[in-house]
Amino acid sequence: MTKQDRSNRQTERIRKALQQAFIALLREKTYEAISVGDIADRADVGRSTFYRHYETKADLLISLHDGAFGRLTDGLVTADDWLRDEPPALLIEFLERAGHVERLMPYLYTLGKDVDVVTRKLDEVLAAQVEARLRAAFADVESTVPLPVLAHAIAGMFRWVIQWWISTRHDEARPNAAQIARHLHHLARAMVREAFTDFTNG
Repeated sequence: MTKQDRSNRQTERIRKALQQAFIALLREKTYEAISVGDIADRADVGRSTFYRHYETKADLLISLHDGAFGRLTDGLVTADDWLRDEPPALLIEFLERAGHVERLMPYLYTLGKDVDVVTRKLDEVLAAQVEARLRAAFADVESTVPLPVLAHAIAGMFRWVIQWWISTRHDEARPNAAQIARHLHHLARAMVREAFTDFTNG
């Protein structure tokens, strides 16, 4: 193993320890009540180690979503996936696995002064995932809407609808995972159809 490989493994171990410590703390108290010192102590590292890997607590929070957002779009690989009538099974499974989805982002209501930056960064992370999927699925097709604009529109819609769903968790009329997946998919499909009119009309 090279020195670089060892360094990469060490970095990954520390990041994972910080993420796990943060997740554990989020189960015990609100986001706003958790300090960088709390996270470092729980991960058994120094504050300086924390800052070598993350600039802020908000950046650590965002890092927890990279893999989750990847799974959110895993079923959207081809143009047919984006345009079919029913949502991808993987999207429904993702929402069902989230445990009635309130465990997805329970801290959104305790972000305090970080709410704007976290919300914006969450949209950016998801938009990057969506844009990559769209570029691959419609590689040879011209879009009438710039792909970054389309991706941010879809990402913002996904995040807003899921957040709204979380807020209705005590409502008896709340849609189930399959229903909310269908709503998300149909809204995204409408935007994609409008952007790729030559493809969808051909």
